[in-house]
Amino acid sequence: MAATAGVRALQGAGLGAATAAMEPVTDDSKGYGAQKGKQVAAGLFAGAILTPALGKVADVVVSRFARAAPNARRFWRADGCRNYSGTPRNGAGHS
Repeated sequence: MAATAGVRALQGAGLGAATAAMEPVTDDSKGYGAQKGKQVAAGLFAGAILTPALGKVADVVVSRFARAAPNARRFWRADGCRNYSGTPRNGAGHS
């Protein structure tokens, strides 16, 4: 898990470039290599800029949620399902 903006930028640049490299070239009138190079460069720069910014937004949202609902974690299991163990369900079936 990337924690710093620099690491996030490197990860985003790599993923952006790799994703752009897999995209097809639709207009090869200017040469396939030139078009593919532009796609990869655009993906690299977009990933390097957007990934840290969106990561910071996600950090803020998660930290605010954690402060607003500090006990919410105990109601959810690691697999994302609701954890009902130990919580009463209208008293039915529990002693």
